Amino acid sequence: MIPLINDSVHHIMTACMIEAPRYPFIPGERGFPLEALLQSGWSTPITTESNNRLYMYQAERKIAIHDLGYCYRLMAEVDPNTDILQLNVQTLNPKVSDKRHPDLYASKFVEVAVDYFRSQGIHIKHFLGEWKEGGVNYFQFFENLKKTGDPIPSARQTWTGHVIGRVGFTKIPEDSIVIENKVVYAPFWPAA
Repeated sequence: MIPLINDSVHHIMTACMIEAPRYPFIPGERGFPLEALLQSGWSTPITTESNNRLYMYQAERKIAIHDLGYCYRLMAEVDPNTDILQLNVQTLNPKVSDKRHPDLYASKFVEVAVDYFRSQGIHIKHFLGEWKEGGVNYFQFFENLKKTGDPIPSARQTWTGHVIGRVGFTKIPEDSIVIENKVVYAPFWPAA
């Protein structure tokens, strides 16, 4: 196992290996024990199994993970005034490499973050997708819209639509998708 910046996290990593976490963590290869770190309240730089340095910040309604050297990030936040979940994920940086970050798994992060917020009793009213021109979801939305002519299934068929749907946000109210200034705003509400 690659040594961590702070050896006091070793027991957290060991516990995470035993619990079989959903967030990818393969000792000696890649990943980090996200679920165990959240449970411990850890917010400090860590060294991942692929020897990358990440900074993890955790607050009551926010989880943010950044690669200290590059523009990779995973962020989930529930706005305290609106209870709206917002995400900001970037696991591919073409300026650095054509490969994804070996330790950042966006879809698994979203699942773990939503479960964590729910376990803390934080109400999530809905998720708001904000897809800017040039992004994957923006491209997928408009490709789907060309095929279907309907913005609701077009939003559901994006990367975000699939991921947020797995955690229960599948309802998109009629006429709720807004496109303005080369940004698509798509709200996803809980199914029930």
